[in-house]
Amino acid sequence: MGEEPVSRTVISEEIYRSSQPWLELDPKRDLTGLSHGDETRFKSLEEMAEYYRQPLFGKRFSTANFLKPEVEFNQMGFIKARVKPGGRLLLIAEALEPTGLLDIARELIPDVEVVPLEVRPYTKARTSLTRQWSIYREFASLYKPEEFDAVIASQMHHCDDYVPEFFALTRLIKPGGRLVLVEYGPQPMTFELAKQDPQLAWLLRIFVTWAGSRRVPVEQAFEYQKENWLASPLEATVAAARQILNEVNVWEYKTMAIVDGVRK
Repeated sequence: MGEEPVSRTVISEEIYRSSQPWLELDPKRDLTGLSHGDETRFKSLEEMAEYYRQPLFGKRFSTANFLKPEVEFNQMGFIKARVKPGGRLLLIAEALEPTGLLDIARELIPDVEVVPLEVRPYTKARTSLTRQWSIYREFASLYKPEEFDAVIASQMHHCDDYVPEFFALTRLIKPGGRLVLVEYGPQPMTFELAKQDPQLAWLLRIFVTWAGSRRVPVEQAFEYQKENWLASPLEATVAAARQILNEVNVWEYKTMAIVDGVRK
């Protein structure tokens, strides 16, 4: 594949700080009553109570509340990476600290050097530009070829073209190393099942609206976020992965999935 110019995202200090509010929290604060991701966003139980008195949508979206309890799923990404002690792993994800991914890595693979790449400043800087761009190619340009034993990457719905995007990540992996692609968003089948299940439809509408309201007005949020997630169906991820990886595996869990394989 030929080299293409890499799009560069300009991240101001203001965007960097606002995209990661947990950076402003005092680690010595009283955490009594805070759990399930809340301890990564609030200074106290009183601040959390005030926050939850706000309307449901808009500022009340938190990746941490959704993903932190999914310990088994988050652990599986590291297990599938199969990095041996002394190896290096690149971890590309959103809200790395609040979702507990770094804590899981420290516990599960303590002898592996995990290099975290926080996605949120990039997506926040590009909110007014486009939902899809060459995000992985941009990230890959930050590192040397074959610098890592494995790469774990999520946020595929921001990729503009799967094959060159995934290929760019494989260039960072040593021969025989693994690429692990993590998909957190609801799949097309979830929306289809919701047409037959009123309770699922109700829950799905709340969650999808909840997520989309970070970006657009609440009345537009459901369709915006649904389109965003359905633009990257699992089948497309698997098909692209099979073009650039050997031994491709797919593991589906609830509405989430992990696709992994060995660099060719």
